[in-house]
Amino acid sequence: MYGSETTNVFRLEVAQGDPNTAPAQFDQGLAQAEATIESALPPGASVPLGVQDLDASSSSSSGSSAPIGDKAVGLVGSETIAGKSINFTGIYVLSGGTFIFIGDLVLSRASPPLSAMEDQARVALSRI
Repeated sequence: MYGSETTNVFRLEVAQGDPNTAPAQFDQGLAQAEATIESALPPGASVPLGVQDLDASSSSSSGSSAPIGDKAVGLVGSETIAGKSINFTGIYVLSGGTFIFIGDLVLSRASPPLSAMEDQARVALSRI
């Protein structure tokens, strides 16, 4: 985690698992990622997240429309609390037995676009 207790908290998580059981654990891991996002917020704050399945039809900022890993889900949310905006963009990816979560929680300005998270997920997978 980068920027803990600042106005821009960036988190990267990578885990290795058994490729045979990883698909069954993907949804559980996604729920854990959502809980991690909530834990980075001040007490009592919540950012409702829109969950979007990313498949071959998604396109990154670099124009790539290739799928990301075996399964990828985008998470996007925004909320205004006490007059300040809280924005989140993240991606959760499964490739074989590798799980990757990349997320950026930002206060009072826009979080990166989902296409930027897709690009970073592709870079991360290429380096593992």
